[in-house]
Amino acid sequence: TGADCRLLAMEVVEDDTAYLVTADMPGISRDEVSVTIDKNVLMISAEPKDEVSHNQRKVLRHERYSGKYVRSFRLGEDIDEDQVSAEYRDGVLRLVIPKKAAVAPREVEVKIN
Repeated sequence: TGADCRLLAMEVVEDDTAYLVTADMPGISRDEVSVTIDKNVLMISAEPKDEVSHNQRKVLRHERYSGKYVRSFRLGEDIDEDQVSAEYRDGVLRLVIPKKAAVAPREVEVKIN
């Protein structure tokens, strides 16, 4: 991440079947959010549009961040990229990133000649 970006507050939970990712994105609309997975690296970014032009107003206090948010991290090699689902509601992004079904080892009887 660059110096001009803010990190998103996130939670990542893993169970036997999937990675569950939750990211808090208050004040960001759905069309400002981008989610990509490339070579097992998940990247979530958002760049909110400027809400109000301060040209004609006197700003008394400016504490809200209005730049780009970005977060990325590597997932396991076992993810099923084609089955990822996402939901964005009330400023919270939720991703379910399933794991590929593990191939269970099987026992094969070998005939000895």
